[in-house]
Amino acid sequence: MQDKLEPQGYIDELRKGNYIAAAMGLGQELHDRYQKFSTEPLDGDVMIPLMTTLLAETNIAIEDMPMIQHGILSTGMGEQAGYMTHVLSATLKLLSHEAWLKEQEGNQEKSPQDIRKMVRNEVTELLETNDNKVNKIKKIEEIADGKEKKETEALIAKEMTYQKTFAYAVEHLIKENNALIRETGNLLIKRLNEVEAEIEKLEGEKGSLDATSISLRIQLKKLNADRDKLDKKQFIIQENELHEKITLLEQLEKSRFLKLNLEDDLARLITQPKEFNASKALSWISNEKTLQEARQKVESYLGFLNSNPIDESENNLDLLKAYDARKYAAAMMLTAIKTASLRSPEATLTLLNDNAKIIEENLPGKEGGDLVGWFSDGDSKEDLQEVQQKIASYLTFLDQNVVENPDENPKLLKAYEARKDAAETMLMVVKTASLRSPEATLTLLKDNAKTIEKNLPGPWELGIIAWIIDRFINKSEMRKTTDDTLMSTKAQIKTLGTKNSFMQSKKMLEEIKGNGEEHKGPGSTIP
Repeated sequence: MQDKLEPQGYIDELRKGNYIAAAMGLGQELHDRYQKFSTEPLDGDVMIPLMTTLLAETNIAIEDMPMIQHGILSTGMGEQAGYMTHVLSATLKLLSHEAWLKEQEGNQEKSPQDIRKMVRNEVTELLETNDNKVNKIKKIEEIADGKEKKETEALIAKEMTYQKTFAYAVEHLIKENNALIRETGNLLIKRLNEVEAEIEKLEGEKGSLDATSISLRIQLKKLNADRDKLDKKQFIIQENELHEKITLLEQLEKSRFLKLNLEDDLARLITQPKEFNASKALSWISNEKTLQEARQKVESYLGFLNSNPIDESENNLDLLKAYDARKYAAAMMLTAIKTASLRSPEATLTLLNDNAKIIEENLPGKEGGDLVGWFSDGDSKEDLQEVQQKIASYLTFLDQNVVENPDENPKLLKAYEARKDAAETMLMVVKTASLRSPEATLTLLKDNAKTIEKNLPGPWELGIIAWIIDRFINKSEMRKTTDDTLMSTKAQIKTLGTKNSFMQSKKMLEEIKGNGEEHKGPGSTIP
């Protein structure tokens, strides 16, 4: 970027993501223009109306608010962050003042460009007068003072949400690992939307209640101290009312705290995607589809147990003991699923697996075995763990074999960085595999494996990638092919059983099995 630009040039640079240079440029332009009109250093509240006059020379619009918010998140602390904040406040003031001007008599038919020109003219006329220097700064402050449309400010605020800022970043600025960042951000945003809806609901229930949970607990303590002095019915009513209010306020406090954490996580994802800890940030997001499926299976198993009690239990105490253990474990699993929102998915998964083991150890039978098998899914977990270990090993190799003389080998450096970014993405994909469908995980692994292959990897690296593809991706595709073959075979068997004699069915089944031979592979379960 050149040393000095007009205000529009700095806005163009902001839109490219060059936030620090553009913010500092606008700040310098402001001082160059207006410091001569003041005997005091320009700072504090005066900066916003002065920045507004600079922005009136640009085409900045409400659609730029997510960009400005992203700039504030990206510039960190210091002088540049201060200037970005001034840009945000000045844009809000400019757009709100223009909305007010638009409603004034004679202005309703004017275009947005004409309205903005009116603001510029106000400043130009003021600066061309012979007023003393101090008054010019004060009068600039007064141009839009009290002449703003509050409804417009509310509309602008909606464009400054973290959701809008994230959408802007992934559409315009984030190039590397975009698919994974987008997916991770969408999970965070989905949860943020839920929390904001919960806060709105709780705020509505709170109404005009002007108290804190601490003050209400003090009231509850006092109520209990006076218990013997009160009518029993009245005591219970007052106690219940206080408990309800305390629960409401504490839930509201927790939701507000969670909202702040979610926004912080989104900000880190937007501004520091490489350093973002997806496993930690997403640790409390449950896979609702999986939980729903798990609940159906556990409820079905409990229904089976209730329908099949132990006959003559007094004569079969060991069987009864095992039955009670299975039933208790299944009930605990159902409770864990129903209360999953109160803990992390990892904690819920631990509870489910622990109780599944209890069922497995207590004569589970076919139905219990099916339930235990659904929860364990050990083969897939082992696959993921092996892939994770290999990718981690590959990243260690890359760290130990950096490009020598990178300034002299820019192409090698670019290819190296592309391979490393892809490997880091694969590692994050594996660590967060439980948060998406297996198909989505496979797609992300494939795409990033291809990126590594396309960027000049050496023989050792190619060996690692080939292993990952063979061990996880191809194996998963083989498993899918095998499952599809089995499913089609079973469907054919069912059809044959209704339409043909036993001997005809057997002959046709053998033909179907023969057609499925090509789908066999190492470890295939096709008979």
